[in-house]
Amino acid sequence: MKIWVNVLALLVLIASLVAGKMYWNHQASEQSAVRPTKIESSSYTKGEEASWKKYAQNLPKSVIAKIEQAEKHKSLLS
Repeated sequence: MKIWVNVLALLVLIASLVAGKMYWNHQASEQSAVRPTKIESSSYTKGEEASWKKYAQNLPKSVIAKIEQAEKHKSLLS
């Protein structure tokens, strides 16, 4: 009797997992169809060229120097 209860519980578990996964996929596909993702164009301007420096404040000085050298080298190639 205990074996049949365990088998029944296992079948209920598997069925609920499959049904939940199917429901989740259905809801996710409906949401993506209703609300598409908007992609905005980049608004890069010349004034933003040095903006990386405010993000690199906590980096080691050697890394900042290498980034500056790469930036100078890039401007020489342009």
